[in-house]
Amino acid sequence: MSRRQGGLSSREIWRGPLLMALLSGVGLVAALLADGLADWVSWLSLAVPVLVCCRGWFGGRKPSASEARSEEAATKPELLGDR
Repeated sequence: MSRRQGGLSSREIWRGPLLMALLSGVGLVAALLADGLADWVSWLSLAVPVLVCCRGWFGGRKPSASEARSEEAATKPELLGDR
């Protein structure tokens, strides 16, 4: 897994989606095969991906100051100066 300059490795990129897929799979199997405690396991493991998506959609992280400046510079070429 190579790391690009200033970028993320493949492992860092895919860690979250793979974890959510694993939780979803565990939740679906638990819901199909067992009762009682497995029902709670299925509800909790199926709720995590939904909560993560809601957090990203409604309450996503705020951009850092450097990200905000680079985004502003990208939309306003006069801020870049003579390059």
